[in-house]
Amino acid sequence: MGPVVDGNGARSSTTSSRSTVDRQVADQSNDNLYDTLLWRLRGRQAALQGSRALTVGLSGCKSRSGTTTIATNLAVRASKERDGRVLLIEANWQTPRLQRLLRLPPGPGLAEVLAGSNAPQECIEQGPNELLDVLPGGHFDQDRSARVCQENISALVELAQSQYGLVVVDLPPAESLRHTLLLAKALDGVLLVVRSEAARQAQVQRVMSLFEQDGVPLWGAIMNRQPQYIPNWLRRWV
Repeated sequence: MGPVVDGNGARSSTTSSRSTVDRQVADQSNDNLYDTLLWRLRGRQAALQGSRALTVGLSGCKSRSGTTTIATNLAVRASKERDGRVLLIEANWQTPRLQRLLRLPPGPGLAEVLAGSNAPQECIEQGPNELLDVLPGGHFDQDRSARVCQENISALVELAQSQYGLVVVDLPPAESLRHTLLLAKALDGVLLVVRSEAARQAQVQRVMSLFEQDGVPLWGAIMNRQPQYIPNWLRRWV
């Protein structure tokens, strides 16, 4: 397992406004979470052959780990760094939140793209700024899940790699990947989001083993909501 990144103080929010994402990033400017993540991702990017986008997925060790918030904030921060255009993909059909969080119009999304009923260009929406695009989850049902195939996944990944500098995928919790397992395996790497004091060591180890068995490229973990036992006013003196 790769190095653990401390997500000290990262919080989940259900506020539905475009400025919410900017405020979430700004509120965590004292933390090194996103700067450290981007620094590590740039290292991964430099190791790639050719000038294609790095594709990274985030998956929670269990539900309510804060994965969507971290994935969204990471995509926003990366787009503000202006290293290239960023694509944020919502693959968490279990608890979709991006449409409401970013106030995206209703319409087709990833489910339709993977089922072959819509092209990616028909579903991608502009995000909070001009360098961030979003592919929402779309309308997932059993009929579409039966039509998800490796060919459509490969076509989407190749298109994203050729048109963006970074692709961030908000995946379902690790034990609920199911229909998105093929997508997770097609990514360059996946980061496991672990909510501090909510996931036990045995559960984390079980998820790591599950990823290994399924061929999911696990890069490391993000420790979210790390408790702060030192008051904020005192931390700057320590």
